[in-house]
Amino acid sequence: MTAAHGLIVRLRARPADVIDVFVYVVVLNLAIEHVPAVISEGFTMSLLTAVVLKLTLEVVIWLKGHVVRGPRGTSRWSMKLTLGATLWVVAAGSKLVVLHVVDLLFGDAVSLGGFFSVTLLVVALLISRAAVRSLLDDGDASDADPLDRVWQVTSPVPPSLPAAVLWDMDGTLVDTEPYWIATEFAMAEKYGGTWSEEHALNLVGNALLESGDYIRAHMGIDRTSQQIVDELLDGVVARVEVEVPWRPGARELLTDLHGQGVPCALVTMSWQRFVDPILAQLPVGAFASVVTGDRVERGKPHPEPYLTAAAELGLDPAACLAIEDSNTGATSAVAAGCTVVCVPNHVPILEGERRVFAGTLDGLDTAGLARLASGHARGVEAANT
Repeated sequence: MTAAHGLIVRLRARPADVIDVFVYVVVLNLAIEHVPAVISEGFTMSLLTAVVLKLTLEVVIWLKGHVVRGPRGTSRWSMKLTLGATLWVVAAGSKLVVLHVVDLLFGDAVSLGGFFSVTLLVVALLISRAAVRSLLDDGDASDADPLDRVWQVTSPVPPSLPAAVLWDMDGTLVDTEPYWIATEFAMAEKYGGTWSEEHALNLVGNALLESGDYIRAHMGIDRTSQQIVDELLDGVVARVEVEVPWRPGARELLTDLHGQGVPCALVTMSWQRFVDPILAQLPVGAFASVVTGDRVERGKPHPEPYLTAAAELGLDPAACLAIEDSNTGATSAVAAGCTVVCVPNHVPILEGERRVFAGTLDGLDTAGLARLASGHARGVEAANT
């Protein structure tokens, strides 16, 4: 979002803005009644003045917030000195702007006094505005000290977009876990083995050859791990070629990320020949990197798959978001240094460091994804202070 767009959004009328104007009218009329020598105007003019003050102060508050969010890249003390000096200039200049704008629009019909009286008036307006908003806010806002909110930027700061989003596939992008489970049960029946739902869910997120070893040990069939994996792949590929079971909101989020210029990578423990028919249903270039289980030496929960994807994108894993549906996958992403958006599907995911949870991807866009991650980062920062 550009600075100009942010200002336009801030000046867009909202219900809270109407309340602000009425608060300003009340404060102005109290000042008219009790300090007539300084502030003199009738009710109609006080209403018009309140609207002008509302617009002017919104620009000033936006500008202060914009100053606080920059500049970046300087040393800590240098930044503090720069911000402090700039805020003093803005604070003093804002009072002169108020005086000039009111004089320009209303001339002798409105008198706000001089610089000192306008400063007191602006402080009174902002304290009153913050107090009323605090009373109207939900949650714990009613307990906040209005003085702490005087110069707060009330519109949400746009969160920084991730450098890239690294997607798990099975259970996250597509809901193919039922395909795998059905194929496993068919294999047990074919070879006279025994299998259970619990065994099937224990394989979610694992590398395929590790799953082959597990099936060989627990299903009790006379097949090698490689033969088991090959037969599993034959079964699920045949099902995917008939229908790809997309997870709700996954393709829409992928499309929005592409539109926002955020590169994506696919990080899956499935092998390439299973991934290909799924990629064929997506636009060319949907994923800038595709890391499959047959490309890495160590699969999830080892960090190698996510480290490989970040390296192929030329990015630090810590700057990337991962999306996972299993504890195995989340462990891999966190070990690589990523923050993980966990969307549990068939198996639970444990809470832990750099893990943030979402119930679904449905309705989630790029900005929403970034807000999830930034909200988690603010929580961690607060916990560490």
